[in-house]
Amino acid sequence: MINVDKAGWHIWQSANGAIVANGPDEWNRHLQWPSVRMAIDYLAAWNRAAAFAVYQQAAAELEREAAAASVALQAFPKTGPMGLTGDATRALPEWQAAQGAYQWAADELRRLNGANVKRFARELAAERKARRAAKIATLSEESERHPIRCT
Repeated sequence: MINVDKAGWHIWQSANGAIVANGPDEWNRHLQWPSVRMAIDYLAAWNRAAAFAVYQQAAAELEREAAAASVALQAFPKTGPMGLTGDATRALPEWQAAQGAYQWAADELRRLNGANVKRFARELAAERKARRAAKIATLSEESERHPIRCT
């Protein structure tokens, strides 16, 4: 579920899946969109930080859904040729439901990323740079604690 408080904007996802927002001025009070992509399109013009936060939460939720569906698919036996899922397993309604859930989440994530990776290129680059700096800092700390001794 999406819930963002950024720069005077409060954005959340209602029970029916619609995205609702209250902006800082009277022109942007109680706005509602049927999809996350439409909300991000509108918010990007008004408040880029809020739009990026909504994008991050939506992408993280879709990634979690795809991962959960993938785990469910991996639980089915691989009885077909070359270790693939056999036809008997593919005919099961449980497998079809898990496959449909995975396909939907992966497709939605692909659409969301396709529409927003260019829009939020600077923010995503800053995130990557921060992750890289944190990783380098932990590696340098580790190497100081356990120096390599050449004799």
